[in-house]
Amino acid sequence: MSEDDRHKSLKDRRSKKPRKLDPREIQRSVVLIQAAFRRWSLEDPRRLLGIGPTMPSPPLAVALVFKRRLVHPESIDVEGEAMASASIICGRNTNLTLGPLVACYSEYWGKLPADEGIFEFLKERFEEVATEMDEKVLRQCMMQQARLPSQVRALMAEAGEIWGAPEPSDPIVGYHELWKACEVRILELKKECESTFTARLEFATTRRSIKQLADEVDKELGDGHTALRGRLIRARIAHKDRLELEVQSNFGWPPKGQAATLCHAMRWFAVELGEGSLAVQDFLKATLRELRAAEKAADEMLAPVESAAGELRRRLGLWPEPPKLIKQALLEELKEIVDKAKETLVETVEDLGYESPKVLKRFSSILQEDFFAHCQEAISSASEVLRTCSATKADEEEIVLQNSARLFQLLEVMQAEGGPNGVAVATELGTEFEHELEEVKYFMRSTRPDLMLVEEEPDDGWHAPPEFRELDQPLGTPEPPYQPRVLTPEPPPPPPEPQPDISVCMKLHSVAVEDTKARSEIVLMEKCAMIIAEECGIPRQWITHFAFQEATLPVAPPAIGTIEEGDDAMSDISRRRSVTSALEDSPTKS
Repeated sequence: MSEDDRHKSLKDRRSKKPRKLDPREIQRSVVLIQAAFRRWSLEDPRRLLGIGPTMPSPPLAVALVFKRRLVHPESIDVEGEAMASASIICGRNTNLTLGPLVACYSEYWGKLPADEGIFEFLKERFEEVATEMDEKVLRQCMMQQARLPSQVRALMAEAGEIWGAPEPSDPIVGYHELWKACEVRILELKKECESTFTARLEFATTRRSIKQLADEVDKELGDGHTALRGRLIRARIAHKDRLELEVQSNFGWPPKGQAATLCHAMRWFAVELGEGSLAVQDFLKATLRELRAAEKAADEMLAPVESAAGELRRRLGLWPEPPKLIKQALLEELKEIVDKAKETLVETVEDLGYESPKVLKRFSSILQEDFFAHCQEAISSASEVLRTCSATKADEEEIVLQNSARLFQLLEVMQAEGGPNGVAVATELGTEFEHELEEVKYFMRSTRPDLMLVEEEPDDGWHAPPEFRELDQPLGTPEPPYQPRVLTPEPPPPPPEPQPDISVCMKLHSVAVEDTKARSEIVLMEKCAMIIAEECGIPRQWITHFAFQEATLPVAPPAIGTIEEGDDAMSDISRRRSVTSALEDSPTKS
């Protein structure tokens, strides 16, 4: 890259960089320029003396100055800085916007007295620049032929962002009213728009057109009072009453007529009145009865024709081929069936339309290529109508709905039965008219239950309340016959524990039952058993079923020895307190 190209690139980058003109930027620029000049002025002496720089670099000087301002704010000459900044900003004659004026006013508001001359200076210049901005935007509105208040407001918002228009909370806003000329122009356009909308109200004969007009009124005249809102409410109520009367009177009650006409009328009434309307729901039930009856009659009529055509084509496709005369007779018979089916197709389309996929499938099986040629012609006609008409126009909205439904039905048949060519046509036109087909699909589900889109419910059961169950449950296996309950026999008692071979009962003198339970009875029994085993010379494991019990009178004499008379000659108190401790069922196995 050459030197000229480098300088040009640097100049372009500098020109694209947004410039800021506020007090802080002015102070930074002044300090930077002063530091650069001082350093440059001392450059030659420094070079001659061979010493280092004696002045800080310009960026460092800027940092030091602002650091000193933050540390010692009392050292700032606010009045001098304000006058210098205001003079630089207000002295600019070209490309001056409101942003620098607002920034300078807000910077020193509150730091200087309110009657300071700098504020009057900024207010005066602010009014001049604001008037210039207002006139420029007004000229731009005239050049762009803005005919709506919203267009003028958009231009005002764009210009306010470019010119740096202040916020309503800025102090300087209270001294000058912005956009005076533009607001006058907006009031004039509001009067013109009100007259235009009033004239359009007469032609708003559909639900969509009335809603669209109401949205435009809110957008263009929303910040003021207008009588159009009351007129729109009355127009909406009158439209609803008129449609409900048409539902009950256009086709009689209950509705009678061709199934195709009833289906189209039902979709139109659903669009205008909503599917929740009781009149639309009753009309839908009657339409479904007529549609099912016509579909059943057409299906019964076409079933034998389809069988006959299929049999003839099967015989013609056999190998070896039938003789020439027989083949010619078969072809003539098949041609006669196809010609009659063509006439039947025209009559069925007039009566049933393309509302029944089952009937259309039978025609596809009978006519084959002729049926697809008929569908191509009908698709071309419906597509041309959709390209030339617009649903935003009230007098064309019903036509668009009718042809959108017809195109949806035909493309569905072409995609299912038309082969690769049919899929290509359906894909191309489905992409072109995606919005119209998606909109009409919602209303097609009324006569086509297979188009009902039901979201899958989660399987965790969080949506089901307690004890939730389906009312229409599938039939399960029959319950087995009742059988009386058989009682389970009680288990036999366990065998009795064998008794010890030897039982010994001993009497403990001067010991009561309360004494044995005073501490731990188990420990006392264990000690007694160990003493007995040691005295008898037998293992401790041989002594079992050890227990204490209160002695009963008379007490049986012990097994070993006799009790002397001296032992029994105790006082009554001692006898009452004496207790025997019997070692029941304590075998001593030897």
